[in-house]
Amino acid sequence: MIIEAIIVSLILIKLTKGDYKNLKTFEISDIKGKKILLIGMFLTLIANICTATYIKGVSDFCVINYYYIHILSILSIAIGLILNYKNPGLLIMSVGFFLNLIPIVVNKKMPVSKEALTKISDYNMINLLNNRYSLSHGFFNNPKFRILSDIIPLPPPYYNPKVISVGDILITLGIVIAIVFIARRNK
Repeated sequence: MIIEAIIVSLILIKLTKGDYKNLKTFEISDIKGKKILLIGMFLTLIANICTATYIKGVSDFCVINYYYIHILSILSIAIGLILNYKNPGLLIMSVGFFLNLIPIVVNKKMPVSKEALTKISDYNMINLLNNRYSLSHGFFNNPKFRILSDIIPLPPPYYNPKVISVGDILITLGIVIAIVFIARRNK
């Protein structure tokens, strides 16, 4: 949903008379907690690469410890974003990451609604989750914090049908607000 957030942001910048130049002049030094954000992104990248491609020893470690790596990566990103509380969009994004973290921590994976996947006709994902091929998502009979799980279907005519969570919505909303906030600086 990042692409959608960027498109909506660019439209809102135009509608609210923001300045696209502010996006060009935005510097990474404006972000606080860069190191912790980078650690979270690095852990996510490494876990995804090492679980998708076999690298002797490293992949085994990542698969065995995926739950802890996943939690640490999300937590690092959320904390890194919350350090930038002056940008309301980044603060909202951090809340979204924390909301996604709750069902993952208590269920060991992000619970996904099979009914929601059926509504979007994603039978491939249903098959993957039925066979427990995902390290990050799964089906549960009675998941804890179901309301925060992936239960919201975005069916066709949405161009890229998917199932999302409340946290995903807040992360997307936060991206939009953060970009518009940056574009409207000094206004």
